[in-house]
Amino acid sequence: MSRFLTAFRISLLAVVLASFTTAVTAAASPIRQLTETEAANLRPTWSPDHSRIAFQSNRDGAYHIYVMDADGKNTKQVSSGDNVDDRHPTWSPDGKFIAVDSGDTSRREIWVIELATQRRTQITHTEAFTSFPSWSPDGKRIAFYVYRGGTMDLWTTGRDGTGTVQMTNGLASEQQIHALTLLGIGIRPLVQDRLGDGADARDRGAQLVRGVADEGTQLLLGVA
Repeated sequence: MSRFLTAFRISLLAVVLASFTTAVTAAASPIRQLTETEAANLRPTWSPDHSRIAFQSNRDGAYHIYVMDADGKNTKQVSSGDNVDDRHPTWSPDGKFIAVDSGDTSRREIWVIELATQRRTQITHTEAFTSFPSWSPDGKRIAFYVYRGGTMDLWTTGRDGTGTVQMTNGLASEQQIHALTLLGIGIRPLVQDRLGDGADARDRGAQLVRGVADEGTQLLLGVA
């Protein structure tokens, strides 16, 4: 009986120590899982005040935009629709709007979603593959890519869709884009002010490879 009790106590102690070690390891880990679904949850992006995270998910079919608290709680769907495929969310500097590209595999346009009302506004009408919106620091303009006829170029427009300007001509060919894709390199427009401060913290680690001046605002391409 004494040997049995000793073995039992040792086993119980091992279980307690294992549980304690697991809890400490989980608490000390710099990586924390915030979503637990069988769907694809992609393109996370912090709100300007770092209190919320927007991301795209296909948990209900097509890709839609969701917003959750920084700890993964209070997830809210902010776009929906059977014929809606929203991707690449990006926050406005004031945190009140999210710009996305929406469409299908042949044509996409830039839309702005007002978070308070979930009202959607289409701000581009390129009739091409338009993607990767990026806000200017003052929130007045949005940069994006337009892919048409085998060539990708950088454009900007006002947040209401007015004042659209093509910034480049023949920026990248289909072969160049394909080569970057094979290398696992993503390209996105970055918008910086004349002092060189990045549009947001997540973009500052990018390698800047090309710039175009536009009334004191520098439009740059980042290779991530």
